[in-house]
Amino acid sequence: MNKEDLTKGSISKHIKNIAVPAAIGFIFQTFYNLIDTFYAGKISVDALSAMTVSMPIFFIIISLGSGIGIGMNTLVGNLLGENKKIDAQKQIAQGIILVLFLSIFLVLIGIFFTKPILDLLHLNLEVFRLTLDYVYILYIGIPFILFINLLNSILISRGDSKTFRNLVVIGVITNIILDPLFMNGFWIIPSMGLKGIAFATILINFIKFLILLLIILKDPFFRQIKLKYFIPKIKNYMIILKYSLPASFSNIILSLSSIILIYFLSFFGNEVIAAVGVSSRIEQIIITPLIGLVMALIAIVSQNNGAKNIIRIKETINKSFKYSFLIIGLFSVILFIFSKYAIIIFSKDLSVITIGVKIIRITILSVFSEIIFMISAYTLQAFKKPGFLLWGSFFKKIIFLIIGCFFVVFILDFGIYSIFWVNFIISWFFAFYSYFYMKKHLLYKEQKI
Repeated sequence: MNKEDLTKGSISKHIKNIAVPAAIGFIFQTFYNLIDTFYAGKISVDALSAMTVSMPIFFIIISLGSGIGIGMNTLVGNLLGENKKIDAQKQIAQGIILVLFLSIFLVLIGIFFTKPILDLLHLNLEVFRLTLDYVYILYIGIPFILFINLLNSILISRGDSKTFRNLVVIGVITNIILDPLFMNGFWIIPSMGLKGIAFATILINFIKFLILLLIILKDPFFRQIKLKYFIPKIKNYMIILKYSLPASFSNIILSLSSIILIYFLSFFGNEVIAAVGVSSRIEQIIITPLIGLVMALIAIVSQNNGAKNIIRIKETINKSFKYSFLIIGLFSVILFIFSKYAIIIFSKDLSVITIGVKIIRITILSVFSEIIFMISAYTLQAFKKPGFLLWGSFFKKIIFLIIGCFFVVFILDFGIYSIFWVNFIISWFFAFYSYFYMKKHLLYKEQKI
């Protein structure tokens, strides 16, 4: 069986071979973020707040490019399932050129629009200054991040998630070394505080990009891509964007959702923002296995959708739900019990600890709803139905969230935690809706075949 052929063999084995390395990679990526959070907490609560504010803004900027990775996973996976290897190689070449153009565009967008976004938030002057300093440096590394994302997604579409895992592990180990060196200074390296953490991130992504490039150039599949395939073609760009933009806008919506939460939470003080930053990073630990499973789901379902193998598609969906509930359920119970001790690692501030624990425990109650929504939405993505992910995320994370938060904060005056209970109700509503919508399309495909 060819390495990239996911239309044959054991579904469980394919899920394991793709999801486990990918999940390990995403878990280590979470550790990477936690390391940054740990060192930011060592600087000050303001630095921790600045990092919390910076992340959704930064991810809004890079989301247009990062969505191309998901779109290429879907597109290349379907083409390989249809045994159209050359077409897949052509789309990969076009995707690389498209990401190159986008990288330059997004760096400029970030530089010009970050300050106006920050002006909308109720930040004290020190947090405002630290946020600008931190995020402007991160923008320098956008090209490396987007190319890493694109090439990793293409490898995963062919069943290789081990490369992604290995790169992230390298990044975490390097981050543990570089963060304190750049933050505190060493030898010829000056002490840079929060800026140092940003510079360390750029250097690490550059190293990962070079390693990934060397791996790609040794792969016969990529070496067979001809130079003429890289000639820009608007038609190919349109095809890539068709499957990428919904995922891109979904990522933008997710980041906007974080900014909306920060806006409403900013009325309750700086410590609340810091608590949200710490708790959200910790919560990523329990959700990262789901991201690995979703990557496997897209790759397997995409290829079998191309091969019109409905039985294997249904088996993949069912097993994805089963594994997600078991693994993430266990992680959720552990975090619920030990949430206080997890937060103390990153901040000794009593207010941050108290608020963070309550936020984590409320959010954990929504974890299973996220499993249902993500598996359902990304199954539709693999069916070449990317629109639901966009519109579902838009109404879930923007419209309903704004209405709900405005109602409980400004009209009912319920306080901090009501915001997270609103999110709980919205999450479960969309979980059930997405599941039945996905089942409807699955039934249609079954009847059609």
